[in-house]
Amino acid sequence: MRELLTIRTKGIDSTLRHPSREIKKIDAEIRELASELLARLTPLGAIGLSAPQFGENVQLFVIEMQGLKIVMLNPKLVKSKGIYRVHEGCTSIPGKMFMVQRPKLVKFKGIDLDGREFVAKGHDRLAQVLCHEVDHLKGVLIDAL
Repeated sequence: MRELLTIRTKGIDSTLRHPSREIKKIDAEIRELASELLARLTPLGAIGLSAPQFGENVQLFVIEMQGLKIVMLNPKLVKSKGIYRVHEGCTSIPGKMFMVQRPKLVKFKGIDLDGREFVAKGHDRLAQVLCHEVDHLKGVLIDAL
């Protein structure tokens, strides 16, 4: 079992500013990382977390909100429509809120922990969270938007 991961914060860890690498093999380590990210959502008061936020530079994020649970690897944007402005915070930039523009509707294609391709669609809040987590995988924090 791996050591418990620590959330990385802006100014402390440069991993947050580097693009993550695509996951080529879904092994026990990737599964354990996904499980740990899901387990950390509630204690951190988060609805989404990404691997880079814990120093793991791979394309993996988790979201749990309104009864929906998403674990996505290697996401690719398929569709984006509309724009709205919203106040947004980030666990890696504690205590700060930023006004950002997000798409009203998004569609991402990725793979699950069984290697099956699937699509995650979202509008408004879910679109915002999906984009936020994918930004982490690109090495982009909300302070740079």
